[in-house]
Amino acid sequence: MSTAVPKTSLTGLQFYAHHSDECATAPETIWPREAKALIVGAMRQLGVECAEEVIENGARP
Repeated sequence: MSTAVPKTSLTGLQFYAHHSDECATAPETIWPREAKALIVGAMRQLGVECAEEVIENGARP
């Protein structure tokens, strides 16, 4: 398990990233994928437009 750091992109997009690239080479496991899907589903039920992953200027945040 690693530490997540809240960040904001130059365009104001808020996201979380791993602390100091400690998981840069590991594939995303089923747990974060399922958590993101649950969060996005709940937000959409509340009428919030959202996505699990957002690409800005051709690069992941």
